[in-house]
Amino acid sequence: MEGQESTFAQRLLGALKLDALTYHEIGVDPEASKQAAVVFVAVATITAGTDAIAENRKLVEIALGLLSWPLGVLELAWIWAVGVRIYPKPDPPPRFVPLLRVMAFAMTPLVFSPLVLVPEMETVFSFVIGLWALACAAVALRVVFGYESVWDAVGLYVVAVGVIFVPAIVVIFAVFFLLSP
Repeated sequence: MEGQESTFAQRLLGALKLDALTYHEIGVDPEASKQAAVVFVAVATITAGTDAIAENRKLVEIALGLLSWPLGVLELAWIWAVGVRIYPKPDPPPRFVPLLRVMAFAMTPLVFSPLVLVPEMETVFSFVIGLWALACAAVALRVVFGYESVWDAVGLYVVAVGVIFVPAIVVIFAVFFLLSP
């Protein structure tokens, strides 16, 4: 593949195989934005459809589920900001759009979400698919931020999410205990 651009299918398979070179190629290729958009919409549709079937949801609830995906973009913006400001590595820092591209491809394992509908296996498939998607995200973050270790990327994610969720959890518990009789 040296000197030659991968096809969309090759990029999907490379993303699923946790191939850092594939994530690098996606990150540096502006044309991959269209492919990332296709992955994003496909994953959003498949996961919303799977949730709808599993939870017996109505069309309005499915639409609301699809609308929640912009929150994922906000989460990525936060991770990017933390990576650039608090947990910096490369000079110059990475740009946001390549992060969007590689993280869309990192969610490729979620196309297997319908497997959670298999009776007696939903927990196993949910765990494996979720862990696979997290591993893909860690590799993608490592590539975009230029970290030498995938653990640096995991650290970035933990710090970024911790900065958001720990205070939120503290506030929720505080309100709960203050409002409890």
